[in-house]
Parts: sequence; structure tokens; C-alpha cells
Amino acid sequence: MTEAKASRDRADGVQPVAAGFHGWARDYFAAKSRHDLDALAGAFDPEIAYEDAVLGRRTVGAGRMRATYAAIFAAVAGSARSTLTWSAGSEGGGAVQFRNDAALFGAPMDVVAVIELDHGLVIRQRDYWDGRALPVPALDGLRATYPAHLPPAALAAAQRSPRPLVLGETAQAYRAALESGSGLARLLAGDAMLEDLARGVRVVRRDAVAAHLARWSAALPYGRGARETNVVGGAGGGAWEWAASPAFAETVGAGVTAVRLAPDGRIAELVFSWDTSRLPPRRWGELPGPDDRP
Repeated sequence: MTEAKASRDRADGVQPVAAGFHGWARDYFAAKSRHDLDALAGAFDPEIAYEDAVLGRRTVGAGRMRATYAAIFAAVAGSARSTLTWSAGSEGGGAVQFRNDAALFGAPMDVVAVIELDHGLVIRQRDYWDGRALPVPALDGLRATYPAHLPPAALAAAQRSPRPLVLGETAQAYRAALESGSGLARLLAGDAMLEDLARGVRVVRRDAVAAHLARWSAALPYGRGARETNVVGGAGGGAWEWAASPAFAETVGAGVTAVRLAPDGRIAELVFSWDTSRLPPRRWGELPGPDDRP
């Protein structure tokens, strides 16, 4: 990729990531929310690969992505928004959390996306959300419109670029502590927060977060037996994508943990996003909910 491509005119569009990942993400979602097709498509690398972990959808190429968004914008009201609520990353990419209005797909959707950048352009994006957020007819309609190319068991993402040093080391230490059942609290900031978007669980403070993970690790797809497969971000945070533990390989396949690190390198925030829509009722009922906290 040439520098000339990265220096294209982006007036009123998505600015280069040199200004910081959060600023880049803010502009990216502002373009999406105002349905500015030129600005949004101008942020795509020609070889962009967009993936949706719930639909198993994979779309390759800026032209096809532009056509997809053109169809979406034409079908919804001009007030339909995708609102950025959280971001962390570096010039190579990171993680974003955003909310899709009900006007876009039939119900509000909280999404965590991994976005990888090449010279400030999106080379890969994968969205993770919970299919149960949508009414069944709406979800079935989307799955019919966008037939699956990636079944759950094939969703695990390989590491695409060198792991960012600090975030990669944190991911490795976190996994070791989770598997051994000890040392997790030492990795957490005192005011650490955990949120599982699929289950509506929110836990705050170091000891409570560590206790929740220890108590439920065997029952969660990102608990014991899972593995972090692709780490994207920087010293302040980002995301690690994970392959689900063996019991969830065929139904969940993979998910993502958005991570924010404190200045001392401890984990300040963990936000899990994954799809529960293919789980059988019994397995669904075994999962922790909002009232299942230490």
C-alpha cells in the first residue's frame, strides 16, 4: 500500500489515525451516523474484509462494502444512528463499542468490533454482538439476506500482525491466571469493571471481578479452555479475540474481549461480547445473569 493512498483528500471525512485511535473512531462512526457514504467508504482499504460473527457473514472489497452500506442507508430513516460509546487502540487498530439504533435493524444492538488499520484505512473489521438482541423474525431475516460463510466453529481469528507488546503480555497473563485459578486479582486495577453484554452482567471492583470470573469460568465460553487468538490495540487497551472453550465451539465459536488498561498496566475494564442465539435452552439457563454476582 502506498502513502499516496493514505493521504487522499478526506475533508469532512474520516481523519488519519495519527491524531489518535479514539479521534479516528469518532470520525468513522460520525460518518456512518450521518449516512455519509463517501466519507465512510473513504475509510476502507480496497481489500477490506468485513465480518459479522453472528451472521457468519464475510464481505471482501471496498466496492462491495460501499454497495452494502448504500443499500442499508437507502432502506432506513435518515435519523438511524450507530453511536460510538467506547474505543481503545493504536495506529494499527483496536476495539470500539457502539450502539445501533432500533431503526437500523429492528431493535437496539450493542456491538463490540475489532478494527484493524493499514495506513489509517480499515483492512479488517469484525462485529461481535448477541443475536438475541433482535426479535427472532428480524434475526432470521438478516441470516437469510446474508447467508453464512463462516460457521461458528470456523470463527476463530488468527493473529494477523505482531502482538502489541503490553496488551499481548496482559492477554497471556490473564489466560494463565484464569486457567490456573490463581493470581487473577493481581492483574486487575482496584476499580476494575467487568461487563458481559450478552448476559447483562456488570461487576465492579477488583475482588468482585476476580470472584465472578473464578465462580463462572467453567460455564462461560471465554472461561477455562478458551484461548486468545488475535490481540489488537496498544498500551492503553484494545481487544483480544478468543476461540470459545470446547463446550461452546459449535454454538458460539468465538467472541471478543474489549480491554482498557490502567496507566500501570493493570486491567481496568473487560467488556465481553459474544452470541448466545444458537445456544440450546438448557445451556442458556446455566449462564450467569444480572443477579448472579458475588
